Amino acid sequence: MTREINKLILSRIKQLLEHRDTYRVDLHLHTLYSSDGTQTVLQALKKAKEKHIDIVSIADHDSIRAYSEIMKNNYFDNSSLPIIVPGVEFTVSFPEYCERCHILKYFYDINDIGFIGILKQNREAFNNRIHIWFKSIEKNLCLQYFFSKYDIRCSEEQYRFYLGTHRNPIPDYANLMEYLFSILRPHGIGVWDIYNKIIELNQNDLCISRRHDVESAMIRFYKKYHQQDINDNYRKLRPLLAPVGIVDTYYPQYDPIGSLSINEFGQVPIESLMNSGVNVFAHPNANKLYLMEQLEGVISGLELNAHSDIDTNQKIKQIAQERSLVATRGSDKHTDTDEYYIQMEFYDMKYGELQKLYDLFKKCI
Repeated sequence: MTREINKLILSRIKQLLEHRDTYRVDLHLHTLYSSDGTQTVLQALKKAKEKHIDIVSIADHDSIRAYSEIMKNNYFDNSSLPIIVPGVEFTVSFPEYCERCHILKYFYDINDIGFIGILKQNREAFNNRIHIWFKSIEKNLCLQYFFSKYDIRCSEEQYRFYLGTHRNPIPDYANLMEYLFSILRPHGIGVWDIYNKIIELNQNDLCISRRHDVESAMIRFYKKYHQQDINDNYRKLRPLLAPVGIVDTYYPQYDPIGSLSINEFGQVPIESLMNSGVNVFAHPNANKLYLMEQLEGVISGLELNAHSDIDTNQKIKQIAQERSLVATRGSDKHTDTDEYYIQMEFYDMKYGELQKLYDLFKKCI
């Protein structure tokens, strides 16, 4: 944000630190300005206030559009709402991580040339990813089976037109899956039809390691959703068509299966985030925390995420302590529900933790 707004936020956090020794903090919220968000800015803020959360951050995917609304309505200086820390969740390139990598950046300066450049580069990268996606769709045996059987037209041009009519025109997995579902569902094709066809086709994959990876992903999917009514839920296409960690380029000696999981598409390298703001590694994979050694000077914290299990978050917190990193809390909440606001003690930060975060923010002024 602007220097003046960041100073205002700092003063509010300082006042908070003077009155208690435990604070409730959620530094990872999404709104309608994320392609997969369904709650408004005000809904997110009011729900946090209802749950007695002291400090929040709206960290939409590669977008700071929410903050135009926040500034317009003077929410930064509204004592009836939680303290709002400016945030954004960047999609970054970190090849060694071997999966989608997100970094939460807080207390950035919207006038910083480097920060503006990062936003621009990622916008261009997302457009590039569209082209990669549709090249993969051409090779996706599951989708091509249904397209051929029901004479369904699917094209990059059609998707780009669809994006132009979408409430959030940033190309992302959520609206890609929404688009695909919009052309599949009218023919009676639901989530479980896609699941069953992937299971069938996977038996013929000559790449044993990939066949095992896909099988494991489908088992996890079934265990998680088989008792839920998800057949009409387009969001559940993503773990089927774009399973985390199953990327065609990881199996170069074999024909691609058309996985829509794309990790490298021209997005900003993680090292480029060093300027302007405080960087926190979002929902890190607990089995890859050894990679944090490579990010000294780039990240200042690790996120404890409400979607992760207790053991994972305990391991992340331990590594954060060992490496003198701050351990933030985040619900990663996209909807106006209480789903991730049940165990509210998860969001509690002690005085020393918040003071450390405050000191990091202060260095940005």
